[in-house]
Amino acid sequence: MITSADANNSPLKFSSPPDRQPVLSVTPSPVQDSAQQGDTAVRIKTLTVSNTGGGTLTWAATTKGATWLTIVPNPRVVLEPLR
Repeated sequence: MITSADANNSPLKFSSPPDRQPVLSVTPSPVQDSAQQGDTAVRIKTLTVSNTGGGTLTWAATTKGATWLTIVPNPRVVLEPLR
């Protein structure tokens, strides 16, 4: 609220848009794969993580002990919080 003793439209009320929250987006979605038992062929799936909202999105990836899964960051991409 802005007020002025000299203004004929005082007080003047205004509002600002709310801060947009970050939204984690992973593409493609869903991620699907299949394999036959004993298959040792290496398959590579690329996922893109982005912030489709506002603000800053800080995230991490983990295999949670899955020995069949490896996470390898793209060496051409600088990892920083998504804005």
